Amino acid sequence: MKYKDLPLAVKQLLGFGFILLIMAAVIGFSISKMFDIKEDFDEITTNRLPRAIAIFDIHLNTTNLRLNQLQHAFATDKIQKQEQAEILIRLIDQINENLD
Repeated sequence: MKYKDLPLAVKQLLGFGFILLIMAAVIGFSISKMFDIKEDFDEITTNRLPRAIAIFDIHLNTTNLRLNQLQHAFATDKIQKQEQAEILIRLIDQINENLD
């Protein structure tokens, strides 16, 4: 029997079934791609993001260290030099913590 000779209801069912089959294939493909995206997202949040935050913290602490070294160099009395030295020690400790 040819497709041309089929009743209209059967043709409509075949067309609708074909569309449903295409939709199921697209949905399956989309779900598999969503799982791939989830794996990439998990890898970024567990590995790359903490490293980027640590690099930013090192950069910030290094900038603060340079600023305080300059303030220490321009300090006029011993009290200011002592305060700046304590700040420098604390900043160096923070940088070392971020390196680990």
